[in-house]
Amino acid sequence: MMNNLHPIRDYIVPGKRAHLVGIGGVSMCPLAEVLRGMGLHVQGSDMTESDTVRHLRSLGIPVAIGHNAENLGDCDLVVRTAAVHDSNPEIAGAVARGIPVYERAQAWGAIMQRYPNALCVAGTHGKTTTTSMCTHIFMAAEADPTVMIGGTLPLLHAGYRVGQGDTIILESCEYCNSFLSFFPTVAVILNVEEDHLDFFKDLADIQHSFRRFAELVPPAGSVIVNADNASAMEAVAGLEHPIFTFGLDHTADCTAANLTEVDGRPVFDVMIRGEKYARVELHVYGHHNVLNALAAASAAWALGLPGHAVETGLASFTGAGRRFEHKGTYHGAEVYDDYAHHPDELHALFTTAKEMGYERLVVAFQPHTYSRTAKLFERFVEELKIPDVAILAEIFAAREQNTLGISSADLCRNIPGAVYCSTLDKAAAALRQAARPGDEAGAHALAQRPAHGDVLQVGIAGGEPSRSRGLLVESGMDAALRVHQARQGIEIGGAHLLQLAVLQDAVHHRMLPGQFFQRLLAGGRLAALGLARRGQAQPVEQHIAQLLGRADVELRARQLVDMGRELVQPALHIVEEGPEGRGVDGHPAL
Repeated sequence: MMNNLHPIRDYIVPGKRAHLVGIGGVSMCPLAEVLRGMGLHVQGSDMTESDTVRHLRSLGIPVAIGHNAENLGDCDLVVRTAAVHDSNPEIAGAVARGIPVYERAQAWGAIMQRYPNALCVAGTHGKTTTTSMCTHIFMAAEADPTVMIGGTLPLLHAGYRVGQGDTIILESCEYCNSFLSFFPTVAVILNVEEDHLDFFKDLADIQHSFRRFAELVPPAGSVIVNADNASAMEAVAGLEHPIFTFGLDHTADCTAANLTEVDGRPVFDVMIRGEKYARVELHVYGHHNVLNALAAASAAWALGLPGHAVETGLASFTGAGRRFEHKGTYHGAEVYDDYAHHPDELHALFTTAKEMGYERLVVAFQPHTYSRTAKLFERFVEELKIPDVAILAEIFAAREQNTLGISSADLCRNIPGAVYCSTLDKAAAALRQAARPGDEAGAHALAQRPAHGDVLQVGIAGGEPSRSRGLLVESGMDAALRVHQARQGIEIGGAHLLQLAVLQDAVHHRMLPGQFFQRLLAGGRLAALGLARRGQAQPVEQHIAQLLGRADVELRARQLVDMGRELVQPALHIVEEGPEGRGVDGHPAL
């Protein structure tokens, strides 16, 4: 903190003017909206134009491009992201003028004090997924929560929402002890492992931080901890506050019974202290996601939500953005995108992928930060031996300088058959060359994407586009079952733009053959929507029925349309192919 004679809560009052440095960031944009809703005058700056910046301007929030001390104007306080250093001209200007400067986490901490329920999800791994699961559950309960997630959730079309309910749900990061600025009434600790060793000294230091996080919970609140994670349990050992546990392999307050799989996805009963709370059918894969779901269910139970909200919420959850997100098919290989950047996360990702029945697992991976790569070197080597083909791009520096002299080439020398690529372009080329039918191709691409695109974007865009009846598919595809909502009589031919949506609980009700339809749509093969000739109209459910060749599908599809109108969200757009084989606005037709 600097220049801060008073706590930030003294400034978060109507009429004060807040300047947000890095206002276009994933957690700064919702902060701006929340502060504006509380009656503050909000302004800010960012380095680049973006959809987020344009959205803020549409709300009447002025945003300057570039950082300059003059941008401060007559603000009363400055809030910055962790990426903004003291040398930033706006921070230096604020210090010179005696304007208090606060961290983003401090602002969120002050805001959450105004909510009766503050659900904070922490842990070395799984935070984004579990926070997203909690969001689905609370939305299913019509609790209208305010949400802050460190990733994109399709349900929200963003990583946040500003609600009017009495609950705020936040992904809570331990890096730089950010989460110690929070005021949780429910603290979830998923796991505690070695990470961010550029800040923490060692595992004991990390455990101490998580313990302090748990100690923030008031006596009437809940501390929820993974009983299967020994390090997390050690971190809270002897805590005065009672601990509510979840787990699969150890005795716990919340556990799973009758655990089976349907098409590889977990189905189980959520048991709370021996009594059935909910019957859950997940649409995400892996043992780790069962634990994430138990954590989310535990939080819902602690805050008094009914079991049916857990059932409906988790049935509609198909994954957060860049968490084993299905991106399409290339040269017959299914392509997934995942943010895994820690050896434990890689292990969960690779073992889950290996169980899905593909012939080979081909991975393009870019390590994140020199310090993490160096301190967890042997662990990275061990996990990167799991894929059949490992393609390693050079380490992403993020906030660091390479004072350690380490390279991805060092990893490659210890991994038989691994391919080192000095640039993302070379990694993309290697991935394109390696992909073949029967493969599962995974691309690890960082959130801080270089201007020319990440490994996955280059890897897919660099090949020849596949064709499908002159239709352009514009984003939104993932590994979920896609069922399209459309009213009868909507024209698909002609010059009409057809907006389609995902019916979130289609798999739960099993109204369409899931695996086939999932592959059909996630792979971009949308011939079902191209059966009508130009100028002819035909209801979408008839198209689906024709493609699948089943007489009863049309009726079931129509039922889905009728029941799903209020439950769906926009997911992708289909437009007719323009002249010369190009899509609308010059995009290539798929």
